[in-house]
Amino acid sequence: MNKHAQKSAEIVGTYPLIPSDVVKIILQHHGTLNGIGFAATPAAAISPLTAILIVAQEFSSIILQTKGIPTSTIFEQLKAKYSGTSCETATNELIASFQ
Repeated sequence: MNKHAQKSAEIVGTYPLIPSDVVKIILQHHGTLNGIGFAATPAAAISPLTAILIVAQEFSSIILQTKGIPTSTIFEQLKAKYSGTSCETATNELIASFQ
């Protein structure tokens, strides 16, 4: 389980029609660059597309787990979690898209 991102990226990467950015997102989707483990804070060098996926997944997870929660509360949680990380820009863009 600790290497599922790495192994999945290796498998998907063997398909010639899969874009390399997709393979990178799969590899980095737990915030590590090498696809091993689960980062408490996303690595500084994760791709912007991976950052978008991480923030979008967190946003949708909060909505599904806490029905009726105001988006402003979710935004504050996301800002607190991702401030100063590689996901900060993706967080700010998500928030801006709701304004």
